[in-house]
Amino acid sequence: MSFHPFIPGEYSVGAYGIREPNSNAAAPPPDVIFVPLVAFDGNMNRLGHGKGYYDRFLEGSNAVKIGLAFSFQELNEVEVGSHDVPLDLIITETGARRGNDKM
Repeated sequence: MSFHPFIPGEYSVGAYGIREPNSNAAAPPPDVIFVPLVAFDGNMNRLGHGKGYYDRFLEGSNAVKIGLAFSFQELNEVEVGSHDVPLDLIITETGARRGNDKM
């Protein structure tokens, strides 16, 4: 996963009709990353979509990792592997939490 600066008008249409930056210049890494998830638990573990793209990127990142979910996506426990990276914060329609602490 890489990040590039957004420069209006300087993009081309790439795979699947998605606009991509023409610039090869790298943008600084983000300070905050919103991470997709299928399910989560109170220990801030997430079940992703199964390819590990976010976990590989997040492994070396200092960014705040935030999951956005609905409360019904919470499980008692999400099985994790050694490569899985826990989130710092999860926000649902009922509130935000860090670990087992609701905010």
